[in-house]
Order: sequence, then structure tokens, then C-alpha cells
Amino acid sequence: GKLSAALASIEELTAENNRLRSALGFKDTYKVSMQGASVVYYGSELGKEYLLIDRGVDANIQKGSVVVDANGLLVGTVVDAQNSFAKVGIAANIQEVFDVELLPSGVKAFAKGLGNRAFSIELLPQNATVRSGDYVMMKTAQSSFLLGEVVRVETSGTGTFKEVRAVLASHPDMEREVFIILNK
Repeated sequence: GKLSAALASIEELTAENNRLRSALGFKDTYKVSMQGASVVYYGSELGKEYLLIDRGVDANIQKGSVVVDANGLLVGTVVDAQNSFAKVGIAANIQEVFDVELLPSGVKAFAKGLGNRAFSIELLPQNATVRSGDYVMMKTAQSSFLLGEVVRVETSGTGTFKEVRAVLASHPDMEREVFIILNK
């Protein structure tokens, strides 16, 4: 009993350590100034998912700040910031819109949140090459972060426009720590 409990806590510490290490390496990789925060609560109201985090205005967190996880996956944006906590709206929520670039093609478009962790990729050029499995990158002034992955591409009967769907890459309900990109 004691041994397995000790092993379990070692595993837990190792996992924690690896998370922090990847997070720190991640800070170096992205060369942006960010603030780490713990996720206090994951919830959903009126069909919109959100996280409550334990950092707020006191830590320079502002409404509109981009929030990513330890792997650099986009989680969402700060929708409300109080002194010591903030609320993060998940990127795929309805009414969220991001400037994106699809990789590998480099095509620029918009990702519009549909709810349920899904996006519609809008305003694609007619001749754009888009395939299932393409990456949807959200660009900020300093960096770009993985928003999602294309899961469906349908061309209309006339062939003039494509209906493209993508899914959120991050798992908001699983996040324990997130990083807020501080607006310079």
C-alpha cells in the first residue's frame, strides 16, 4: 500500500515536472512574454465553454489576451479580468473569430467558432488547396499558435466555394495550467 502510494506520488511529481519543463521550454520557443496561471474551474454556460484562472489584472492580464496551453495550443481569449482571477472564453465558442493561416499551404482565412469545439473556415480563396489534416494556425503580432485541424472539406455543386470545418486542437476541460500572452 505505502509503496504504491509513494510510486503514484512520484509519477504525479514527474508528470508535474515534465509539464512545467515543457512550459518553460515553450516560453523560450515562442519569445513572447507570458504569465502562467492555474485553471481553477472549467464550465459551460449557454453553450459557451470557459475556464476560470487564478491570475487577473494584478498580473497584467487583460481582456482580449490570448491564452495557450503548455504545448502552445490555443485555448481561447480572456473575456473578463478581475483583480485576482480571469475568465477565459474557449476559442471555438460561437461568435469567436480569428485570423488564421492554413498549413502547409499558407492560405490565409478566418476561423469562426461554431461551438462544440468546432470552427468554420471562412473567406477561403476559390483556388485554395485545403485538405483534411491541414493545421489551422492563429497568428498574433509576435507568434502563431495551433488553433485546430481541418476535419472536413466539401466543395459546393458549382465548385465556387468550399465548406471547411476544423476542430479545436486543445482540450480545455483537461487543462490544469495555461499561459496568457501579455499584451505589450
